[in-house]
Amino acid sequence: MPNQLIRLILVLMAVTASAGAQNLLQEPNHASYDEKYDRYLISSAYNHAIVAIDQSGTQSFFLTNLGSYVFGNFIAGDTLYVTGSYGWVRAFDLNSGFLLWTKPIAGAHYTDGMAMDSSGYLYIADNMSDTDGKIYKLNPADQSYETFVGSGLPGHTYKMIYDEPNNRLLVIGHQKNSPITAVDLEDASVSAVVTPPNLNLGSIAMDSERFVYVTDYYNGTVYRYDQTFTNPPVLISEGFGSATGAAYDHVHNLLVIPAFFTNTVAYLPLEDTDGDDVLDLYDNCLEEVNPEQEDFDDDGQGDACDDCTDTDDDGFGNPGFSTNSCIDDNCPDAPNPGQEDTNGDDIGDACCCLGLSGNANGDIDDKTNISDVSYLLAYLFGIPTGPPPGCPAEGNANGDPDIKVNISDVSYLLAYLFGIPSGPEPKPCP
Repeated sequence: MPNQLIRLILVLMAVTASAGAQNLLQEPNHASYDEKYDRYLISSAYNHAIVAIDQSGTQSFFLTNLGSYVFGNFIAGDTLYVTGSYGWVRAFDLNSGFLLWTKPIAGAHYTDGMAMDSSGYLYIADNMSDTDGKIYKLNPADQSYETFVGSGLPGHTYKMIYDEPNNRLLVIGHQKNSPITAVDLEDASVSAVVTPPNLNLGSIAMDSERFVYVTDYYNGTVYRYDQTFTNPPVLISEGFGSATGAAYDHVHNLLVIPAFFTNTVAYLPLEDTDGDDVLDLYDNCLEEVNPEQEDFDDDGQGDACDDCTDTDDDGFGNPGFSTNSCIDDNCPDAPNPGQEDTNGDDIGDACCCLGLSGNANGDIDDKTNISDVSYLLAYLFGIPTGPPPGCPAEGNANGDPDIKVNISDVSYLLAYLFGIPSGPEPKPCP
């Protein structure tokens, strides 16, 4: 079984485990990775809870009875911050689940995704309307806050990440064709970075190398941008239906992707050993750059690393593939494990017949006539001694499965040429 298929099965098993016998998720929204306890915390909107999922996929309630739809969750140190549908932010002790404080945000509609800068300020998105959104800046030490950005953001401002080297937030809106927007933390200025092509964005995340990932909410696709957004996004995975607030797990190097409508969480490994923008999970050549994933013989091993590209599966390789360590096949389109080549023209007997099987002497006009009878008689009876047909399949006039030339082929041709009795026309070459 190809390695990439095995890895895909493991990912599907992880999805199944998290959606197993005891599934506590109801409309999972945002995810975060808790390094201290090596678990994932998932905002479960409909049942007003935070669900913990350990590395075996076992689920348990971490927080319950939160009183409204639970949207965002964000971990900083030993504190878990949670947002909800009535415009509040709450802080909980990550060890005990004890409520530390609740802060209503005046005028907020749906407090949603969060991020924290290097100075410890918490930024909170307000998912307000189709046309605009807000970001609040909160000091966790005393819960004081201000409206940091009040206009210019994408509609349904939903999720954001902190881009520390550029001291900015990268923000998305939960709507079709939403741009990725940058918010400068020095002056709160807003600028569009890039607009992902025809996507309905469901999340944004950044890995340890500062690659940026966005998901399409409805199509369940995952795209990756480079650190500077210079190149078009690369599709790295798909099949994650209703993909919403994804999070990056820097310990295991994977994306944690909640699926809102299916009440599941998927885990997408992000390893790309050869750097060709195809994740190891799907790459058919793990250590060779092959972004197009060519696989001429469709054996699950990419052409860039396949040591024997062999379309007819006879143990001999197709000519023209530099990675072949097997002998080139003299008939790549038909199995011929013995590599027979009767006339020595480097075209195997299994595929050398180019016209009719009755053209025993291989005339260029490919017509069956009395000279083919003479040729076969000379070969079979030595009148005079004649060479074997250049291609056994052409000499095999009656098309016997064993492709052997014998007296029955002479009788077949005579019957066809002179009607003794009337015979069928020789068959095309196999």
